[in-house]
Amino acid sequence: MWATRRQRQVARGAQSARDAAERILNKAFGDMPWREEIDRAPAARRPHRFVELYMERLKRSGATHVLKFSVRNPRDQHVFYLVHASKHPRAYQKMKEAIRTASRRQAVQAGGLPALEFLTDTDVTDVARRVAAHFAGQANVPWTDAPTGSESVQDYAIRHTEALYADLPALKRRLAEFGYRASGRRAAYTFPAAH
Repeated sequence: MWATRRQRQVARGAQSARDAAERILNKAFGDMPWREEIDRAPAARRPHRFVELYMERLKRSGATHVLKFSVRNPRDQHVFYLVHASKHPRAYQKMKEAIRTASRRQAVQAGGLPALEFLTDTDVTDVARRVAAHFAGQANVPWTDAPTGSESVQDYAIRHTEALYADLPALKRRLAEFGYRASGRRAAYTFPAAH
């Protein structure tokens, strides 16, 4: 008898938690048909689909810069997602700087092994294409330290693409593979006009 009563209490508690979660999700997603989207997704993909839907919701609400981080533990296991959204490229840059600082600080405190690692699924090839399109027809575009009133390759990549600071070496390599080579002491790029 005690086991049956306890089982009913557990079942009521689980249902109560499901109901509360559904109320929260309905409030978060508003008029978006989140339940249908989640039900259509394979079970293993559902957590990712929730995050994608949430990012879509943020964009619908006016966010122009949305970035998803997968936070991983030292065993390289996904722990949670951190989503940053803003309406200004400077906020996007500041979030990336905060992630870089936190990662460095953790690495020092843990003797080189961060307790948590922040990763994105940055498509560096796409970032390189966007950089090339943005600067098409321009010569002597500096990698960093652009003169006042102009923008460097690094500034553009950090403020307007998903690239993190950790992605910048790979971006340099990809630009070189595409034939955009830095020249001079200050590493300036020339981007031919788009056809």
